[in-house]
Parts: sequence; C-alpha cells; structure tokens
Amino acid sequence: MHHACAYIQFGLSSGHGILIRTCKGRKDYSGGPNHFVALAMLDDIPALAAAVRAITGVSRRDSNASQFRAA
Repeated sequence: MHHACAYIQFGLSSGHGILIRTCKGRKDYSGGPNHFVALAMLDDIPALAAAVRAITGVSRRDSNASQFRAA
C-alpha cells in the first residue's frame, strides 16, 4: 500500500514479513529507513496499525481510505 507519507509492502516470499517506511509522496519508492514487522501481525490488525503509526507518524485522522492504493 502506498500512502502520501507511508509505504507498506507485504513480503510473503522474502521471509522479512511486512516492510513499513516513510515516503515523500506516491512516486517515492525508496523512502526512509526500512522497518520490518512480523507477518503474524496480520492476526492483530490494531497492533499492526499502531506499529505503522509509530514508524511513520501517520495518525488515524491523516489516514483517509481514499489516500491508499495498491503499489
């Protein structure tokens, strides 16, 4: 998923889990430093959302569903 301020990639085959990083717009695919969380966090969506907010600084009020799209 690519937000104006965050990039999230699910790596099923890489073994790294979920990549979360900041970005400067939807055309920025290199962004800030890589942060990985376990793929098992998909079992706890509130915890995953909290991790995304902590890493990116994107708050609930900033995250309008229309801003997200598949990368």
